[in-house]
Amino acid sequence: MRTSNIQRNTKETQISLALDLDGKGEYSVDTGIGFFDHMLELFACHSGFDFAVKCHGDVRVDGHHSIEDIGIVLGKAIAQALGDKVGIKRYSHVVLPMDESLASVTLDVSGRPFLVFNADGMTGKVGDFDIELVEEFFRAIANYGGLTIHINLHYGSNSHHKIEAIFKGRVGMIAIVDYGMGNLRSVQKAFEYLGYDAAIVSNAEELRSASHIVLPGVGAFKDAMQSLNDSGLVGVIKDEVSKGKPFLGICLGMQMLFDKSFEDGEHIGLGLIKGEVVRFNTSLKVPHIGWNEVDIKKRTALFDGVSDKNFYFVHSFHAAGCDADEVETTCIYDYEFVSSVNKGNIWGVQFHPEKSGDTGLKLLANFANFRK
Repeated sequence: MRTSNIQRNTKETQISLALDLDGKGEYSVDTGIGFFDHMLELFACHSGFDFAVKCHGDVRVDGHHSIEDIGIVLGKAIAQALGDKVGIKRYSHVVLPMDESLASVTLDVSGRPFLVFNADGMTGKVGDFDIELVEEFFRAIANYGGLTIHINLHYGSNSHHKIEAIFKGRVGMIAIVDYGMGNLRSVQKAFEYLGYDAAIVSNAEELRSASHIVLPGVGAFKDAMQSLNDSGLVGVIKDEVSKGKPFLGICLGMQMLFDKSFEDGEHIGLGLIKGEVVRFNTSLKVPHIGWNEVDIKKRTALFDGVSDKNFYFVHSFHAAGCDADEVETTCIYDYEFVSSVNKGNIWGVQFHPEKSGDTGLKLLANFANFRK
């Protein structure tokens, strides 16, 4: 467990902080500074960390001591929870919009403390919060966490939005599961184009340290499940999904979510979503290849803001026997079939978002931004 508990008592502040790097983004925050509480809650939610902090400080003077000291304690907690840093991905880069504001946060778990903070106009107040203390907070994290952090505020006019974009610049990494099958690089390039940190991974520690998991796939169901089982990652995937980590199966990766497939026999799947996989029963040409429009049956975070419903498909088999409340979209190819599913933090899409233009990129961005 990558956890830590830190207490710090000085003349100006008394702070207790608990951190779980492998949490669900749950938080309990009480610093006595309302706007700062809000930013720390966003920090927890968008990093996926479980985070509890309580501070009694000399806020009757101002917030400086409380905010800087919480940064010190959080930096120490991160360093302690990371331990020997085995299995982590060292670098992270996120570009994040907040309405009219845009910020980028780049991280190196280097062991060499350094902060670069390029943000013009960061003065004045938001509520009871001194805006100039944003830089002091992140400098304290960098110094005591052994982190190199580059924060660049590209533009923005609303101070609240500018600060929020910075605090939401999470350190999460999207893990694309490498089990020997699938168009891994094209999926990775799509996330990278959007400004997200995505890595092709093949070991348990990298999956555990990731904020999101993507399971792509092309080829035969039997071979894919055999390769995934041989990789030793099935148990890790199920464990991480049970903790609430966002999971996306693409094409064959969606089919593997179900109980079983009848492709070239009968083969057991991951069993994460009820259903089975069957071959198209149609006189039309199989495989189903090309652009097709989906019908949204329920709109979850994955399809938030998606107006163009045309996606690119390549498949001969499809899901059947699903629970109606877990069907997100259907599609017509001679008859109606299930084209995407959702169960809590788990999604599966039969189409290829990485090949579906701007609409597919929007869907991938929605997934990357999802926190349970």
